[in-house]
Amino acid sequence: MLGSLPYDDVGATLEEISFVLDDCGAAGFALNTHNHGIYLGDDYLNPVFDVLNSREAIVALHPCHYRAPGNDRLVFTGNDSVYEYAFDTTRAIMDFVFQGKVGRWPNIRWILPHAGGAIPFLAHRMAVSGQWGCIQQSEDEVMRVLRSFYYDLALNHAEVNYAFLRDFAGVDHLLLGTDYPNSGEGLLMRDLALLRKTNVFTEMEKQQIFYGTAERIFGA
Repeated sequence: MLGSLPYDDVGATLEEISFVLDDCGAAGFALNTHNHGIYLGDDYLNPVFDVLNSREAIVALHPCHYRAPGNDRLVFTGNDSVYEYAFDTTRAIMDFVFQGKVGRWPNIRWILPHAGGAIPFLAHRMAVSGQWGCIQQSEDEVMRVLRSFYYDLALNHAEVNYAFLRDFAGVDHLLLGTDYPNSGEGLLMRDLALLRKTNVFTEMEKQQIFYGTAERIFGA
């Protein structure tokens, strides 16, 4: 079980952390990329991450259903979760990394949704952005941080993605993600079938993705 945090209210959030971990026995927390436009990297939330770090918390991230102000324009009339969920994850994590906050709170273990949005694919661009004056971190430092995250495979079941993520993050940082029930049973079963039959991973590596990585993270 993962607990939610009302992180638009820091005082309530600090109380909830203890309640979730100590009274409920939860394994960690599920956080949105933002809450009412407050992104993870907002300094307002520093006391929250101080405590999460001291508790060596596990945080599973998921994009917020509501679009943050400025990111709510539809560029086509279909379901914007196709792209905007991935982009919101990318915004939240890029901001957190560029502010050096992953290094500030190294004991938090992060699970990123949907293979990290666009993060793995923008990793090199992020890493070299110091040359444009965007950040102070070195290229190696940024890549090390991005590879420290755990990436779930929800809605990223294609062999080209498997190969890329295996090279980028390593099998020991990949784990099964489903997005069920939102993605629907049919899509879930198709994705599971592809993961079972792919030759990108060995059978031992598949078992690690199916349950081994999660067992290691959660101490099962």
